[in-house]
Amino acid sequence: MPPELRKTGISVVGDIPWGTHFCYFYETQQDLLDTLLPYFKTGLENKEFCLWVISNSELLTIEEAKAALREAVPDLDRYLSDGSIDLVSHDEWFLDGGAFDLHRVANRFKERLDEALARGYVGMRVNGSPAWLQRKDAEGLRQFEEEVDRLFPKELIIASCTYPLATIRGIDIFDIVRRHQFAIARRSGEWEVVETPELTQAKAEIKRLNEELEQRIFDRTRELVAANESLKSEIDERSRMEQELQERAADLAEAQRVAKLGNWIFNLRTNKVSWSDELYRIFEIEKPDFDGSYESFVSLIHPYDQLRVLATNAQARTKGSPFDIEYRIITTNAEVRIIREVGYAAQDEAGTVIRLFGTAQDITERKQAEDELRRQKEILQQIFDHIPVMISFVDAEGRILLVNREWERTLGWSLDEIRRQNLDIFVECYPDLQYRQQVLKFVAEAKGEWADFRTRVKGGLVIDTTWVRVQLTDGTKIGIGQNITERKRAEEKLRQAETELRLVVDTIPTQVASTLPDGSLDLVNERWQEYFGLSLKEAQGGGLKEVIHPEDRAEYLVHWQTALVTGEPFEREARLRRADGQYRWVLSRTVPLRNEVGTITKWYGTGIDIEDRKRAEEHLKATSEQLRALSARLSSAREEEGTRIARELHDELGSALTSLRWDLEGIDKLCSESGDQVDSSQVRENIKGLLGLIDATINTVVRISTELRPSILDDLGLVAAIEWQAQQFQARTGIVCRFDSFLEDPGLSREQTTAVFRILQEALTNILRHSQATRVNIMLEERHGDLVLEVKDNGKGITEEERSGPRSLGLIGMRERAQLAGGRIEIIGATGKGTVLTLRVPINGPAADDG
Repeated sequence: MPPELRKTGISVVGDIPWGTHFCYFYETQQDLLDTLLPYFKTGLENKEFCLWVISNSELLTIEEAKAALREAVPDLDRYLSDGSIDLVSHDEWFLDGGAFDLHRVANRFKERLDEALARGYVGMRVNGSPAWLQRKDAEGLRQFEEEVDRLFPKELIIASCTYPLATIRGIDIFDIVRRHQFAIARRSGEWEVVETPELTQAKAEIKRLNEELEQRIFDRTRELVAANESLKSEIDERSRMEQELQERAADLAEAQRVAKLGNWIFNLRTNKVSWSDELYRIFEIEKPDFDGSYESFVSLIHPYDQLRVLATNAQARTKGSPFDIEYRIITTNAEVRIIREVGYAAQDEAGTVIRLFGTAQDITERKQAEDELRRQKEILQQIFDHIPVMISFVDAEGRILLVNREWERTLGWSLDEIRRQNLDIFVECYPDLQYRQQVLKFVAEAKGEWADFRTRVKGGLVIDTTWVRVQLTDGTKIGIGQNITERKRAEEKLRQAETELRLVVDTIPTQVASTLPDGSLDLVNERWQEYFGLSLKEAQGGGLKEVIHPEDRAEYLVHWQTALVTGEPFEREARLRRADGQYRWVLSRTVPLRNEVGTITKWYGTGIDIEDRKRAEEHLKATSEQLRALSARLSSAREEEGTRIARELHDELGSALTSLRWDLEGIDKLCSESGDQVDSSQVRENIKGLLGLIDATINTVVRISTELRPSILDDLGLVAAIEWQAQQFQARTGIVCRFDSFLEDPGLSREQTTAVFRILQEALTNILRHSQATRVNIMLEERHGDLVLEVKDNGKGITEEERSGPRSLGLIGMRERAQLAGGRIEIIGATGKGTVLTLRVPINGPAADDG
C-alpha cells in the first residue's frame, strides 16, 4: 500500500509522505518566511499539530515569527489558544540547564507527537534550526541528525531543518545535505534543489521504472478498460462505505457526547495532563483557563475526594496497575458532579511508568438516578408493607412468591408457613373444586379486571374479597385484593334502604325527581311519569322542556339555569302539560344537596298540581271583589234607605203632625176666645179633620213599617206575605204577577223566612229593572225536604256575563242570603225566553232564634 502523502505548502517540494526529514537553506529573513509560513499554514489547515523551534542562529525572533504568521493565518489566535501550534525558543527546547542531551530532545519530539495524537491531531509538523550546534559541536549535530532520522521515518512526523547560508561553510553544506532525504535552497527569491546521491540514484531508478511502467501501462490498457466498470463499481461501493463510515463516525462522536465520556493522557515526565474536548465540557472549563498541570486537575476535585484520588494515582505510578475510581468535582459554576475514571499505565523498555492514560465519564445523572431508584424502592417497600390492600406474586406454575403484611393478616397464613408446610394456598382458600377452577382460570387469564370471590381464611371463616390480576412479561402474576365483607354488608343495607326509599317515593301523591349538579335528570318517581306521560329516558332526551307551556317556558328555564349557577333553591309556578294534554298549574320546588365541603352533589325536587288552588284563588279573588262591591252597595243602600225614610218621616209625618198641631192650636184658640159659648159644631168639624189627619198619619207609619218589614210576614206567615207582595208588585208595576202554592206553613225559622222573602223582593226588583218582562210566575212548594221558591219571567233572559259579572251585586246578595239560610240559588237564562230563579232552603235547617 503506497504511503500517505501530505501537502507541504512549498511549491518546489509538493507532497511528501509521513516520516520525511529534509533541510532548507536560506539567505534572508524573507526567504525563511516565504518557506515556513505556507509550510505551517498548510499543516494547521490539515489538522496537524505544528511545532516551530526558533533558534538563536536564525534571523528571526519569536515575536517576529508570530507577527508574520498572524498575517498569513488570520485565525492564528484560535490555533494558539487551542494548542494547535506551539512556538518555542532554542534554549527552551534544546537545552536543559544549559546542556544539550540529544536523547532527551529526541524523546521530547516523540512525547509531543503522542500528546498530539491523543488530542485528535493526525500528525505533527516540525521546524527547527540546529545550525548553532554545527559551530559548537559538529559531531553532536551529526549524532542528533542521525537519531531523528532514525525516529522520524517511523512516526507521523514531517520535519524540516533550516540553515542560514551566511553562517554555514561550504564544506558543511554537503555534510548537512547528506544527513537529510533532500535539501532545498532559496536565494534572492529563487528556488534550488540540492539532491543527495541517494536521491540521484532514486531518480535514475524512477526513470527506468517509468519506462517499464509505460510499457506495462500500454500492455495493461486493455485490462484496465475491461476492469474500468468493475473499478467504477468498487469506487461506488467504497464511496458508499466511506459515507457510511462518516455517518458512523458522526454517530460515535454524538454517542460520546451523549455518554459524557472523554479521554486523557498524563505525562509523568512533564507533569502535564492532556484532555479531549469532551472533558473540557464535563469540567466546564475553557482550554485557556487550564494550564494542563496535574496540580490544576487535582484542584478541581472535591476536597473530600482529593486524597483518595492522589493515592490511587500514586499506586498506578509506582506499580503500573490499572484503576477504576469514582470521585466528585466542583465546576466553575459551583456545581458538584460525579466522575468515573478508568486509567492504565504505559511503561518504557525499563518498566518505568512514563504515562497514564484513560477515560473519564460524567456519571452524575446516573448516580442521581440510582439514588432516586433506591429511594423509590424504599418507598415502594414501605407502601407494600403498610398499604391496607392484599398483594401477592404468583409464578407461572401457581406458586406463591411474595405476599405483603396485609395479605398475611387478612388470610391468616404467613409466607414462611406456606413454604414450610408446602401449602397449596388456592386449595386452602377455595376448597370447592369447581369454584377453585373458576378462581384459577381468573388468575391464569390475568385480564386486569376486578372480580369478587368468597374466600376462606385460615380459621375457616369465609369472607367476601375482590381481586384483580395482572401479568408481568416474565409470566409472574400480581394479585391485588381487598376484604370487602363489611362493604358487602353495607351495600346490602344500602340496597334495602334504596328499595324502601324508592317505594316511599313512588307511593307519595306528588311528583318527585332528582337531577345531577348540571341539571340533567337522573331519577323520577312513578307519580311523575304518570302525571306527565314521560319515561325517564324520554325526559332526559329533552321531553321535559316540551311539557312547559310555551308562554312560561323561557322564564321557567332562565330561573332554573340561574339556580344551577348560584346554588340557590328553585321555586316556580308554571303551566305544565299533563299526560292527557291539558295544561295545569304546577308548583315546582327544587333544593340542592351539598357534601361536607359545600359542593352540590344533587338536586331534589317536587311538583304539586295547584290547578284547583289556582281556580279557587281566582274565584276567591273574584268573590272578594264582588263582596267588596256588595258591601259598598249595601252601605250605600242603607244610606239611601235611611235618607228615604228620613225624607218620608219629615215630609209626610212631619207635615201631618204639624198640621195636627195647627188644628189643635186652632181648637184651643177657639175655646179660649169663645169662653163658655163654644161653637160645638165648629169644634166637631175641626176634630173630624184631625181624625182624618191622624188616620193618614197612621197609614203612612204602617206603609213605612211594611216597607221595612211587612208585618204580614210575622202575622200571617211566608205564604200570605208572598201573595201580598205579588199583588203589590202587579199593582205598582202593571206586570202580571201570578203566585201558586199549596203550602200552609213551610216550617222555616224566622231568619229563613226573612231570607226567602227578601230574595223574592230582590228577584222582583231585578225583573222590573232588567228583564223587560210582561209576566211573572211565582211558585212555592216542598221538594225532598227542601222549600223551593221558583220565580220565572218571560223577559229577554239573563246572560252569563250578567250572572257572574262584577256588577251583578243583587245576585251576589241573594246568594249570600241563601247561604246564610243554609240554602242555594240556581239562575238559568235563555236569550228571548226569560229567566228562572230557583231557591232551595232545607226545611230542617238551622234552628230559628225567634227571640
